[in-house]
Order: sequence, then C-alpha cells, then structure tokens
Amino acid sequence: MLRLRQFSDTRKLVPRKLFSIFLSLFFWVSPAFSATVIDDLGQTIHLSKTPQKIVTLYGALTDILLELGLGSKIVACTKEDKNLEPLRNKPAIGTHIRPNIELIVSLKPDLVLQMGTRRHSLMPVHRLQKLSIPVGVFNVQNFDELFVTIDKIGKLCGVERSARHLISKLQNRLKKVADLRPKNFSPPMVFFEVRYPNLLTVGKRSIVTEIIAKAGGINPVSKDKKLVRISEEMLIALNPDIYIVQRGPMNKDPLPLNSRPLFRNLKAVKKENILYVDEKKYSRPGPKAVQAVEELSRFIRKFVAKKSYSAGGSD
Repeated sequence: MLRLRQFSDTRKLVPRKLFSIFLSLFFWVSPAFSATVIDDLGQTIHLSKTPQKIVTLYGALTDILLELGLGSKIVACTKEDKNLEPLRNKPAIGTHIRPNIELIVSLKPDLVLQMGTRRHSLMPVHRLQKLSIPVGVFNVQNFDELFVTIDKIGKLCGVERSARHLISKLQNRLKKVADLRPKNFSPPMVFFEVRYPNLLTVGKRSIVTEIIAKAGGINPVSKDKKLVRISEEMLIALNPDIYIVQRGPMNKDPLPLNSRPLFRNLKAVKKENILYVDEKKYSRPGPKAVQAVEELSRFIRKFVAKKSYSAGGSD
C-alpha cells in the first residue's frame, strides 16, 4: 500500500514540475525592452531594444554614461574625451560641432547623444536623423535640468534604477555642501574667467552661475546669456572678491593675473583670492559639476575664515 501511494504522488508531481519549468522559461525569455523619451528639442525618441552601441558627441553626456556604468557601450567619442581612461581605445569622431558623420554611420550606433546648446551642434543631428539613426538632444543649463537628463538617458539605455541612484547620490552631495555653507556672512562676489584675452565670462544661463551660488557665492554678471563678453574696465568696476580662472580648451594658457596691468588693481588679485580650475569640471553641465561645487565651497569657506580672522568680518 505504501509503495502504491508513493507512485501516485510522484505522478502528481511531474506535471507540476514541468509547469513551473515552463513558467520560469517564459519569464526568462519575455523581458522585451521599450523606451520612449521626449528630448529637449521636443522630439520623441523611441527605442525598441536596449542600445548596445552608443556614440556621444559631448563631454557632459559622456560623463553621464560613464557614471551610469555604460562605458563598454560607448563605441565612439569626441577627440576631447579620448583622454578618459575607459575610452582610450575607442575611435574619435571629431568634435562636438564637427563630427565625422561617415565614421558614425559606419559604426551603426543604436543611439547618438548630443548637447544642443549651440545652433551649429544641431547640423550633424539633422544629417544623422535623415539616415534613421536615433539622436537624443539635450540642453542642460542648471542642476535640475541635469537630473532630468540623467533620468531620460537612464530610461533610453535601460538603466533607470542606476539613474535614480546617481541622481540621489549627487543631490545628497549638494545638500552636504549647503549644510556647510557659512552662516551670517555676505556671499562673496565670484568672477569666472572663461577666456582671456578678449575676456569672456558666464551669465545666468550657464551652469557655472549655479555652481557659484550652491558653493555660497554670487556671480556679479547677471546678463540673461550663457556667455558674456566683458571689458577689462567693466571688470575693474565689478571688483570681485574671488577670481576663478578656468584652464582647458577655451582658455589654454591664461596669463597669470599679476602680469595683466589692469588686473593688479582687483581686490581678488591684491589679496590672492584666485582659484585655477579645470574647464571640464566647471563648464561641462554633467555630474562633475557637483565636484566643482564641492571644490569652490571649500575655497569660499577658507576665504570667509581668512576674512573674518584678518578684518573682523569687514573689508
């Protein structure tokens, strides 16, 4: 009797096992990918498969992809990004404004990403779209727009959870900086040199203005533009407390401020409140902008401490 019952139970178990194996195979095979995002040109970007080959035409977007762990999927980048360690062996497709379209097409990318802050940057976009290559265009001018862009790129690339984690991590770092900001102290005027000579600085539409604000300073140039040309006489009239000189492609070999005749009269130069910074960290509206806030915040806190110690908090 006992042997007959065991045989009967085994016969019941076999169909159940087969059914559970079928279910597991069904759910393993089925995860179809589909992503639809509206980019900053108002274009609908739809992908029906996870992009395996991505071309990025702008450094800040390259930084986002790398932070999301997608370096292995970048098949080409700009000449400027060739120095980044994960991209040293990838082909360079030219510049942000003048990429090699034929090379990009030959790579058969599933997705191309471009920053659309300049009119000329859209010309390659139109050429690629005519060839039915999906191109997402973004236009980041502040941190809120940066976080939205990270979220959209995460959706397009099938890494939404990593994107949410990255956004949360960056927001927490900005909050820590805000908590350390000096209290009961007038924010110092911080001037940012984009290029010299033919002095160029930043206006309200540049992420640098928000970097300065989040670090605890004020950009004395309030024009509603990204880049602002300014005369040396106007700079003397502004007389900032802190002077930032960026170094990079736009300001390759800036003269020391002490060797520029009019600049010697600036309060920031007399008191040596000068900070040299990496252009790729400050002027690229990507994740590295948070590092810029942290770096400038440290400098401003030292400035405030020095000022309080030497002059009792007054000029």
